[in-house]
Amino acid sequence: ANDDAPPLIYSIDFYKSNKIRDSITMSLYDTAGENLDNENSMLCNNQYISNASGIIILLDPLQLPTIRKKLEGKVKLPDQNSDTTDILRRVINLIKDQKKIKGNIDIPIALAFTKMDVLQKYDALPEDSCLKMQSEHIAKGGFVKSDFEETNREIIALLENFMADEIEQLLKQFSKYSFFGVSSLGENPEDGVTLSGEPNPIRVLDPLLWLLSINKYIKTI
Repeated sequence: ANDDAPPLIYSIDFYKSNKIRDSITMSLYDTAGENLDNENSMLCNNQYISNASGIIILLDPLQLPTIRKKLEGKVKLPDQNSDTTDILRRVINLIKDQKKIKGNIDIPIALAFTKMDVLQKYDALPEDSCLKMQSEHIAKGGFVKSDFEETNREIIALLENFMADEIEQLLKQFSKYSFFGVSSLGENPEDGVTLSGEPNPIRVLDPLLWLLSINKYIKTI
């Protein structure tokens, strides 16, 4: 990622009777790993995070110690960057310092683990994992609570050896938090570049739909 690259900013409009009834702004930061390595850098690159109505952090599961150990020798692992607990701690400190918060942070946060296709390919997911298939939200026209809860439980089970008390305590500093598993391509490119067919994203909308449901922009069913 380019340190000087501006965020991608999108407006999402919600219509009723062919008229816009509401609108939200979504900012996407393609942030280099080193930009999360200290709070000063985070403040520079993510200065609006404390004013957000919701936060989605994309995390690479291949950075998790237990996952790395399971996949060692099976797939080329990326260089290790900041620990997940360090990133969360810096996000918390940044928001609390900017907003002068003493207690819990009233911003829901979604931790979305990417590359579920890699975990599937190398049998790091249960055989009947819901993370291998699309969620029910779009098909049913609302945020399906049961589907969301199943996904959340499965990610927690997947990370149970990694999720020590420290990360749990960090997450409890947020009013609401949840876990997601996504795949942007639907498969792991054999040579790192080429897909066998068209991209088939899996569950990439789930974290955003969760935030929209919490903020009452879409219905929960």
